[in-house]
Amino acid sequence: MNAVKALLLAVIVAGLGVAVWWYYGGTPQHSLALMADAVRARDYETARYFVDDERIAETASKSVLDAAMTQFTNKMKADDNPFSGLGVAAFQMMAPRIKDTAKDNIKESIKQALSGDDTLTNRSGALRFDSNRFSHLRIEECVVSGNTAEVVIGGIPQPNPAQITEVHLRMARIPNSRDWRIEEVPELAAAYVKLLDSEKTSPQPSEAANVTQPTVPAVTVSKPNRVLELSTNGVCGIDYLNAPVWDGEKTWLPLKDGKHETKEDFGGSSTITVKHVFCVGRGVGEHALLVTDWLSCGASCNDTGMVQVYEPQGGHPVLIQQIGFDSDAVGTDATFDKDSLTLTITGRSNDGSAHCCPQNLDVVTYQWEGQEFVQTSYKRVPVPPS
Repeated sequence: MNAVKALLLAVIVAGLGVAVWWYYGGTPQHSLALMADAVRARDYETARYFVDDERIAETASKSVLDAAMTQFTNKMKADDNPFSGLGVAAFQMMAPRIKDTAKDNIKESIKQALSGDDTLTNRSGALRFDSNRFSHLRIEECVVSGNTAEVVIGGIPQPNPAQITEVHLRMARIPNSRDWRIEEVPELAAAYVKLLDSEKTSPQPSEAANVTQPTVPAVTVSKPNRVLELSTNGVCGIDYLNAPVWDGEKTWLPLKDGKHETKEDFGGSSTITVKHVFCVGRGVGEHALLVTDWLSCGASCNDTGMVQVYEPQGGHPVLIQQIGFDSDAVGTDATFDKDSLTLTITGRSNDGSAHCCPQNLDVVTYQWEGQEFVQTSYKRVPVPPS
C-alpha cells in the first residue's frame, strides 16, 4: 500500500513539474531568457527572432524626429532668428531623411546588441559600453493581458549617459507560437536623443588622449544558417556572380554579373558587388567564401564589406557564417590565404572619427578551423594616405 502511495505521489509531483514547465515555457520571461542565451552564444539569428526590430525602430524614430523638431524650433525661437519660419520649413522638408537615418541607426544598434558584441556602441563609436556591466539585468515585473505583456527590466548600470534607471518592454505573443517578441521599448527614443546630445559635447581627440584602446574589433560575426535554394553537391562550383546573395537580415537578393542595384526613396540607391570568391578544401569538406561590398547612398554614402561562408548540406549550399565590417575607408578589404587557411579582414575602426574622415583601420586575422573561422589576432593601424 505504501508503495502504491509513493508511486502515486511521484506521478503527481512529476505531473505538476511538467505542468509548471509547460506554463513557464509559454511566458514572456521564458522568451527573454532564450533571447539572452542566444546573445551570450553570439547567435544573432536566434536572438532576433524574439525582437521586432523593424517596429521598434519605426516607433522610436518617430519619437526621435518629434524631439529633434521641438529642439530645433525652440532654438530658432530662442535665438530670435528672423528666418525661423524658413528654417522650420526647411527642417520639415528634411524630416523624412532624418527619420530614416534615425531608424537605420536604431536598427543597427539593436543588431549589434543582439549579435552579442563584447561592446555595445552607437553608430559613430563615440560612446562605448562594456557588456559585462549589463550582467545584473533582471525582470522586476511582468503583467500579461491576453496576447500582450508589459515587462519592467531593472538592474540598469549606473550611471549611464541616457540617465535610465529601468526599461519597459512591450511584448506580444508570436502568432501560432507560445513564444513572445519585444515590439516596443518606450525609453529607446529618449535614450537615443540623449546619446546624440552627449556626442555633441564629447571631448575632441586631443582631449581624450587617455582613452583606453578597445580590445574588440569593429566586426559583426553571426551564424545565419540560411539555405540557398540551389541544387548542388558542392559549393565551390557555383556561379556566385549570378546566384542570390543573403542580404544579412531577411531575404536573398538576385545578382547579375556580380551586381545587384536598388533605387531607394528620395533619390538614394544601394549596390551590392561581388569582390572575391574563394574555395576552401575542394571535394570532401569543401567550403566557399564570398566577399561582397555593399554601398548605400542617400544624403551620404555608407560602405559595408561582407564575408559569407557556405557549405553543402542536403544537396544545397547553406550560409553558415557571416562577418561584416565597415568599408568606409581607404585600404579596407577581405583576403584569404589558401595555404595557411587564414582570412584577413581590414575594416574601418569604430574610433569615433567623423564619417568623412576615417582615422584608423582594424586588421583582424581569422584561422579556418574546419567548420568556421576563429579570430586569432587583432591590431589597429592608421588609415593609409589616399
